[in-house]
Amino acid sequence: GKVHYIKPLQCGGSDEGFVTKHVSNLNGAGDGTGAGWEGHTLFNWDTPASPHLASRLENKPMSDEQVLSSLYSKLSEVNSN
Repeated sequence: GKVHYIKPLQCGGSDEGFVTKHVSNLNGAGDGTGAGWEGHTLFNWDTPASPHLASRLENKPMSDEQVLSSLYSKLSEVNSN
């Protein structure tokens, strides 16, 4: 089955590029876009800082409940596929 890389919170850039680079060697596609994996970033901020600080600086607050709800929804979604 497909592997899902789920990053609930991302600040300052994206880890998906790093994962794409290294996972391409595992899935045989050579370009990281094969059917073997899929990346999901649920919330992101441009500021390279901790999520609580980045969200305040960018005026995009996120509660723990919102994060957990989104994570549970994504886990349910990928589990049903």
